[in-house]
Amino acid sequence: MPETGLPAAAESKTGNEIEADTAVGEISWEDGNAVMDLALTMLSPDQRTAFLHRYIQRSGSTEALLADLSRDLPQEKRNQLADILGAVAERLRSF
Repeated sequence: MPETGLPAAAESKTGNEIEADTAVGEISWEDGNAVMDLALTMLSPDQRTAFLHRYIQRSGSTEALLADLSRDLPQEKRNQLADILGAVAERLRSF
């Protein structure tokens, strides 16, 4: 093992990459909250932007994105989300 105590394969990885490897092994891919928390914690700001843009692209349509954003949410939570998305849309247009 190298001086760091890490396996040779991990020697060239950054701290975040090593933490991500560990965290990925500990989360359930069926737990969407955990997966999102991991992604937002481990990605740089530029990577988070690309991640979110790609998610929207992959959803395929406004209807599919709406379904993903609203599935199983009570009306109060949908209203809160709509307020947030409305404010985001307004600010995106003013950049």
